Amino acid sequence: DKDNEYFSDGLTETLLHMLAQIPDLKVAARTSSFAFKDQNLGIKAIADALEVAHVLEGSVQRAGDEVRITAQLIRASDGFHVWSQVYDRTLDDIFAIQDEIASHVGAALSASLLGTEGETQLAGVTTTDPDAYDLYLQARKERATYSYGGLQAAEDLLKGALLIDPDFTDAKTELATSYVLQFETGLMDRPTAVAEIVAITDQALIEQPEDPVAKATSLYAKALSLASLGDEAAMNDLANELETIVEGSPTSLEPRLLLVRAYHQLQRSDECVPILEESLALDPFNPTLHYELGRALIENERWDEARTALE
Repeated sequence: DKDNEYFSDGLTETLLHMLAQIPDLKVAARTSSFAFKDQNLGIKAIADALEVAHVLEGSVQRAGDEVRITAQLIRASDGFHVWSQVYDRTLDDIFAIQDEIASHVGAALSASLLGTEGETQLAGVTTTDPDAYDLYLQARKERATYSYGGLQAAEDLLKGALLIDPDFTDAKTELATSYVLQFETGLMDRPTAVAEIVAITDQALIEQPEDPVAKATSLYAKALSLASLGDEAAMNDLANELETIVEGSPTSLEPRLLLVRAYHQLQRSDECVPILEESLALDPFNPTLHYELGRALIENERWDEARTALE
């Protein structure tokens, strides 16, 4: 149902985020996984394209407050169903369902691939209010359109989610990212965007001081402010701090993109290339990463490689 697509997309994205927390497990990122929606491709073809051994597929049917979720974990090499389950619940149970699916899949994969038993504790979204979560999912959908209207709609939806649940850290971090994009596309001027980003990330970091996205976004905004006041060391300091964050959270995309921004400002575009190539190993069908790689290659006069990336 197209009207509920944002909900199934959001559930999928939350599961990806949770499964990526399992040590030694490579999980294809959101954009690349979503590239196969509505395509009539077999499991093996999808697994080969993403360079993974298993595929988690399923469906979501929603009617009012009732939801039915099916999920099955399939081994790509022979089509064997490693695990499957059907959940008939109310929306109030959506967080418990996410936890169950992620922990069951994690346990099945850990046992078959990593030789470890037992469940790993995986962190999901930072709210237990289904209405706040619903608005957050709608905001993520709007942001993913990469349009001016989508960015403004996402901001309004996230503010609505935070009115319902002021402690919803993920919504605060997403709102900060929205402000970065609004600044970069000219929807907000720099001083306004910086003030908004610093205020919202300061709140998020009180609740989750090690959140890599909140940390990176906060540092980026503060460095922009210092640079605009003539601090010549601000961007270099930012790059050093972002390098540490990327090293500690290699699967987190936003800090990598902010590091690329810092390198460009420092005219160190050659250093963008390995950062982006590492990102594409996890998210090979992400158009933003291919665009940024093409841009970096152009600045290094690697014309043929740049054309390939951009095409």
